[in-house]
Amino acid sequence: MPHVKAHMLDVLKKELTFLERGGYRDPNRWVPASIFEDSPTCIYPDRSQPNPCQQCPLMTFVPSGRRDTPAPCRHIPLNEEGYTLDNMYRFNTRQEIEGTVKDWLKKTIVKLEAAERTQST
Repeated sequence: MPHVKAHMLDVLKKELTFLERGGYRDPNRWVPASIFEDSPTCIYPDRSQPNPCQQCPLMTFVPSGRRDTPAPCRHIPLNEEGYTLDNMYRFNTRQEIEGTVKDWLKKTIVKLEAAERTQST
């Protein structure tokens, strides 16, 4: 189990780096990039296979009732209010969305690192 948490920690740290370096702000895209779906984290970006997201490491954070949706990562609760990418895309600015995701990534990384330290002692 420790290797699974280490992998998850690595995935989240890479996602945070991608976000902080402006990975979702490619000026050559004609549509805005979708967070998580258009990142190096996504293991099946073409979505042509049935249930492509089932092996995604982010599925750990998707509520069980939302795991069969076309883009389950859009349903990860990102803050205490339960905001998800799915509802933030409708009502928030790009800057607000990226800020919320960044905060979620940082908090989740801290929690996983703390859990890792606790297990190793």
